[in-house]
Amino acid sequence: MSNSIPGTPWVEDRSNDIIQDVWARTGAPSAARAPSTGRIIQAEEGGTLVRAVAEAVEAARDVVLVSSFLFADPATERALLDAARQRRVRVYLLVASEARLDKEVRGDDASATTIVEEHKRLLDRLAGWVYVRSAEHFHAKFVIADPKSEPRGMLLTANLTREALTRNHELGVRLRPEEARALAGLFTWAFWESAQRELLEEGRLPPVTAPARIPLPDPAHGIVATAGTRRDLRAAVLNLIAQAKRSLVLATFGISDPEVVDLLEERARKGVAVTLLVRHPRAAMFESLCRLARAGVEVLGVSEWLHAKAIVADGTRGLVMTANLEAHGLDQGFEAGVELAGDDAADLARVLASWQAAAPSRLRASARVGELRGTVQVMNGKGYRDLTVEAKGRIDGGVAKVDCCTRIASAERPPERRTPDGRLYQQVEHVWSIELPVLAKGARPLPAEKDPEGAVPPFPIHVEPGGRRVFAIDGLGELDAARAAMAAFGVQAVVLRG
Repeated sequence: MSNSIPGTPWVEDRSNDIIQDVWARTGAPSAARAPSTGRIIQAEEGGTLVRAVAEAVEAARDVVLVSSFLFADPATERALLDAARQRRVRVYLLVASEARLDKEVRGDDASATTIVEEHKRLLDRLAGWVYVRSAEHFHAKFVIADPKSEPRGMLLTANLTREALTRNHELGVRLRPEEARALAGLFTWAFWESAQRELLEEGRLPPVTAPARIPLPDPAHGIVATAGTRRDLRAAVLNLIAQAKRSLVLATFGISDPEVVDLLEERARKGVAVTLLVRHPRAAMFESLCRLARAGVEVLGVSEWLHAKAIVADGTRGLVMTANLEAHGLDQGFEAGVELAGDDAADLARVLASWQAAAPSRLRASARVGELRGTVQVMNGKGYRDLTVEAKGRIDGGVAKVDCCTRIASAERPPERRTPDGRLYQQVEHVWSIELPVLAKGARPLPAEKDPEGAVPPFPIHVEPGGRRVFAIDGLGELDAARAAMAAFGVQAVVLRG
């Protein structure tokens, strides 16, 4: 027979164990994105946002002004080159410096290396046709056509890359003439007074000097900005949050600004229903998200490609912007936003509500293990770690040894072992086994002897090398008989014959 037997298992209920700061699945069904709602356009696979940008450029007769942190979209490139070559439209482009792109884009997403390289090649192809300037702080995204004669255009949360305009959760707002004109004034100041380098020919980006002749325009027509000494974008963000009475819905790629986080926490604690839609997984903002979730903010992971920045307060006032909710964007840099009200704010609210309804994950400040299902994520150092939650699991505690078969019932079960790495069980069955003693090697059999009453031993007696007298039995079915005879024959233990 085997020299081990199972110990008595026991079941441990871990369903009430608490896990802190965990991303859990919502179970929400996925939903296709509607291309547009009023003036609000979503990025989606059908390319509606791509075409809207290209159409704005194609309609230009005199001037096109383009600002984009990153530029690598073939459709927009073709439209700009066609405008410059075929229609002699003057095309001006603002982009981020290559140094910042190398630092931020590559650092945040390893797959973006290809896009950065395409950005550089595209700029070289535009050289000589498009007037390009760059600066480390440029981050705004918009396209304006003919600001003096027939102003039109779009403010975007998306960089001008194919992926951002079709794959990401992004937004665009069709601008009214007065908004386009106000944004054009901001562009003109940034291009001439805030740029650091210009592209004169392929591969050459020499530094430029600001002429200090063009004043920074004042806020106008709902266009807010971070630019030069202007901080009206920050003011607009804080006012929207502070004045919300019933609900706040925000979408952002990043959040860490202390003033914004404090105000959101205060609003949530005062009963405003605050929902924060974020990119997930993105570990960089985990600390801020946890703090907000603990204050009662509903933090939802929309997708790994969410990049939109928008706010809706009470469904009646809104803001779409290029800045993240971070000091770099609200205090430094070149950023822009457009304030929305009435039907436009309601349209934005509907778009964000659709993202909210389809969000696949939610950050929970705390949750019982019994409430969780499937894969969840927790922070592990600088990144997220996946855990699989299962209703039942079994943990093998290992082996306990006894030196005599008569001590099986008193065998001490081994210390509890941890749940296997990467798993959480709501109920755990702990199993273990008992290793039975076998006749020691070198044990010496004794000749048959009788007890004081003349009875012979029921089993062979051996003396182990250490001097212990034992009964050697063939199986546990003989244990009771061996136990009863131990004292009569001076036997100290019962072991298996082996």
